[in-house]
Amino acid sequence: MAFTPIHTERLLLRPMRVSDADALSARRSDPRVAQYQDWNAPYSIESARESVAEGLDLDGPTRSEWWMLTIADRADTDVLGDLVVHL
Repeated sequence: MAFTPIHTERLLLRPMRVSDADALSARRSDPRVAQYQDWNAPYSIESARESVAEGLDLDGPTRSEWWMLTIADRADTDVLGDLVVHL
């Protein structure tokens, strides 16, 4: 079953898109973001594209797989972050 985007008063949680790779690379390249994570800054655009591509093959959270959501503003014009799910 495909993941249905979640709309709140201020945010949109939706599946990643190829176009999200630049924002993912920039966010994960911030040393303050990477400090407590399992990646090193800078986080290359190639790594971001690979992470996004892996999630595109899945319709939503899948047992034993990592799946990423994009957190965007309600209008879906600004990417604010991501949420990774692993069941």
